[in-house]
Amino acid sequence: MIATVHDVSLLDCQTLFRKEQIWFTHKDRENAYLYSLAEFTAERNGVRDTSDLIEKYRKGMFGVLPEPELFQTLLEVKGHG
Repeated sequence: MIATVHDVSLLDCQTLFRKEQIWFTHKDRENAYLYSLAEFTAERNGVRDTSDLIEKYRKGMFGVLPEPELFQTLLEVKGHG
């Protein structure tokens, strides 16, 4: 089963998913990238099974910075439309 979500609380490796079951995507103007959380290791990136993955995601440690302003921007666009 494949699902796409925008809920960072699903990054909980201790109870929901294993690291190899969580994948990230990133798209720039020319390419799209797909990579697994399992690529981020304790030795290379300091990511362990016991790490606070949500905090690491919010700090941009998994390759793409989250867009905390996205919801505010969408609300502004909706208000002007």
